[in-house]
Amino acid sequence: MAQLALQAGELDILDGSPPCQGFSLAGKRQVQDPRNRLFEEYVRFLNAFQPKAFVMENVPGLVSGKMRGLFQEMIQALQVVGYRVSARILNAAHYGVPQARRRVIVVGMRNDLGLLPMHPVPEMHAICFQEAVQDLSEPGLIQVPVGRALAIAKALKPGESGADLHARYQQKGHDFSLQRLHWHKPSPTVCKTIRAGQCGLLHPEEDRFLSIGELKRVCSFPDEFVLFGTFEQQWGRLGNAVPPLLMKAVAQSVMSQLKGVDHASAS
Repeated sequence: MAQLALQAGELDILDGSPPCQGFSLAGKRQVQDPRNRLFEEYVRFLNAFQPKAFVMENVPGLVSGKMRGLFQEMIQALQVVGYRVSARILNAAHYGVPQARRRVIVVGMRNDLGLLPMHPVPEMHAICFQEAVQDLSEPGLIQVPVGRALAIAKALKPGESGADLHARYQQKGHDFSLQRLHWHKPSPTVCKTIRAGQCGLLHPEEDRFLSIGELKRVCSFPDEFVLFGTFEQQWGRLGNAVPPLLMKAVAQSVMSQLKGVDHASAS
């Protein structure tokens, strides 16, 4: 705090996201994973800075199954340091993002402000993939699946996944987690890795993964946003990121409440 020249209570908003890997349904979900306790560091910063409000994000797996006890412990810790807390699962597709990505958004307001934490109101119009990329002029890097993954990709219809294909033909075996987008629906959740061409989102018509340019649109990043590294590395960075338009909606909701506090203080 001394290095930032901030006194307790001067900060408006603290925004942070403890690691999600231990809670993700795609992982091992071990309660004793040491990364699961890093929320305590977030609480430590929150207690020290005492901002007017805070925002914390994580995966839906945080509030399900054997992780629910840890989630309740997290909420209680946030309340103990002086905050009213509200947690909801928001779908990015309801906030201008052409991707059906669900995230737990925790919002808190400092007790002395007398405010109840709120979440942004969802939009009624969901943006489909075709609408998102129809004016895209620069596709960026492109990669195609290989081997058996390519054979599965060729058999997938728009909107289908590898699991659908196995069920259709009553096959058993490894599910490559490939999904072919539908032109007229939002994208499914962007996976964090391509896994050597065996996991990812496919173009609605072409037997290839989404290009990096298309993926930026799906994740609501601006076209001019520059990424570095290989196709897989760029994909991973986008897949790990919280969609900017989702967080913009959350930020605007929180700021609208705090403006009311600032106005009352000024008058």
